[in-house]
Amino acid sequence: MRIGFIGNIKRSEFQPPCRGMTGLLQEHGLSPSFFPCIPSEPAGFDVSLDGCLDFCVLFQSWPGEFSDSAVLTLKRSAPLAPVILLAGSGCEGETRTGKIPPGVFRLYAHQWNEYYAAEFAQFLEKKPSIFSLPVTFEAEEVALWQLRQDRDCKEQMHSRIACRPQ
Repeated sequence: MRIGFIGNIKRSEFQPPCRGMTGLLQEHGLSPSFFPCIPSEPAGFDVSLDGCLDFCVLFQSWPGEFSDSAVLTLKRSAPLAPVILLAGSGCEGETRTGKIPPGVFRLYAHQWNEYYAAEFAQFLEKKPSIFSLPVTFEAEEVALWQLRQDRDCKEQMHSRIACRPQ
């Protein structure tokens, strides 16, 4: 499995999720491929990535760092790979970040370890996860997945409580 990290992962806000992802990859005998930002490239990175990626994380420091056309080119080169746009603090607030390219999971860097690390581990184990949704997903499908996961978690919790000896 080939995992691509694109962007400036050296920024302090990206260190916790980057360490978390790298740790999970190492547990599964994998390591990420790093693709630094290239300011001279119109896309912000080299869109001629050699070979396909199975999972891609864009570390976005500011709105517009990666153009929609660059993200779509990336998605064309790896059509079945989930693409995660991990937004830094400079991207908080939908009015500043603009429109999310279709089929891209947009998450904040500070949410990764708490909310999405377990989903990433599930994906690496080839189990159903939010990152297993079809690449044509819409925001509503993500919301439905999260609701289903919350419901399943609550049902498991209630069954454990009901089964406890009195």
